[in-house]
Amino acid sequence: MLNIDISKFADKLPDINVLYEDIAQPSARKIGLALETLTEFGYSLTLPIKLRSEKARLNFEKSIKLMAEELSTTSENDIIPSPSEISVPIMEQLPYTNNDELRSLFVRLLVKSATLRTVHMAHPSFINVIKNLSEDEAKILDNLSCYKNGTLFPLIQYKYINTDSYKIAYRHVAAIDAFCLNFPKNFPLYFDNLSSLGIIQGGYDKIITDLDRYVKIDEAHGPRYTFTPDEGWEVSYDKGFYQITDYGTQFISACVIDLPRTIEGRILASSSL
Repeated sequence: MLNIDISKFADKLPDINVLYEDIAQPSARKIGLALETLTEFGYSLTLPIKLRSEKARLNFEKSIKLMAEELSTTSENDIIPSPSEISVPIMEQLPYTNNDELRSLFVRLLVKSATLRTVHMAHPSFINVIKNLSEDEAKILDNLSCYKNGTLFPLIQYKYINTDSYKIAYRHVAAIDAFCLNFPKNFPLYFDNLSSLGIIQGGYDKIITDLDRYVKIDEAHGPRYTFTPDEGWEVSYDKGFYQITDYGTQFISACVIDLPRTIEGRILASSSL
């Protein structure tokens, strides 16, 4: 087996700080401070290998530029080295992250972990949550970031009923379903995935008090998710709810809301859906 000491080639490899300077002026020094721990783990030695493809280089550049934007209003005195438990796996992931929504989640978690006033928000488990999200789910979380923890959202499931039985026609239809998702009919899958990740919780064991919100969902989505039932059957729906969990609130604060808004204190501002 070959035993090669890669450190012998260190003087032939580009300085990672020079890369930051080329991409992220005038915030290069801030980024260098935030990612200081990477050099301790030899990241600069392996980076050229990760960036061999044009797509990986483009993804890396987009990520560094987004970091620069996030840190643009933050003083250097407020920036600390991101813990390696967060910085290393995120920087490993960024060259291979093609989607802008998911890239933003990774970068925002990274900068939160490197800022004095927000480092307490950053938890390593959030990295695996992001890895298990789709683009549409990232869009859903971006919308949910406008609401305070504890807000109840209406949820319905369509069913066909007759005198002595019923069958589910379509699960988990919500107002958020009307937003610009790539695959709106996948919302039940997104709901189940976000629930399994601990971001949201809900069911049909309680309802919200404003019943008109259920009517609006039915008027908007009923024709898409139901069809004329067989004779003896009729269409109905169960009323339910979902809400952001405490864990979901922490995730949204750390990964979805940008750093300037977080520092200004506008975290999960109250609104209504």
